[in-house]
This record gives sequence, C-alpha cells and structure tokens, in this order.
Amino acid sequence: MMEKNTWGFQFVRINEQADGFDTLLALNIGGEQKTRKIFDEMSREFGAVKGGPGGPEYLIDLLDDEDSIIDDIAITKEEAIKIAAKLGHELIIN
Repeated sequence: MMEKNTWGFQFVRINEQADGFDTLLALNIGGEQKTRKIFDEMSREFGAVKGGPGGPEYLIDLLDDEDSIIDDIAITKEEAIKIAAKLGHELIIN
C-alpha cells in the first residue's frame, strides 16, 4: 500500500539573480484541515510583513496533497528561522 500524500509547507528563498526560488525546507504536515489551521496561525502572526527595501526575501508556501501551491506568506530571514523552529526544525541560512 502506498503512503497517502499529505498537505504541507515549503520554505523558499526568493532568488532574484536566477529569477526564481531556492527551496530550503519542505515539510509534510498532515491533512488539509490541520495544515490550513497552522498556516492560518502563521499568517495572522507574520502575514502583515510588506515588501520594499529590507523587506521579505523568503516565502512559506502552503502545499496541497498534489504539491500545488495554494497560498503563501512573505517573511523575513529571521521570521523563517523562527517559524521553522516553532515547527520543530532548524533552518540554517547563510
């Protein structure tokens, strides 16, 4: 029996030089309801960050069970590290 796909998060760095994104951490969380609840909590706490000089250079993508991006939150480097730690992971960014 194959393991069922789950919803999760993807931490990415915006790479302006390559006009793309660098994936730093991908996490399987569980079902849609649980994952959306955690994402909504992160959005409320960190979602007010705006772009501009010194603005967010990182994103947390909400991924569905087919790995499609459903939503995202723009965050700073420090916030990315803090959120990963809250989820029980260490995010080392050079």
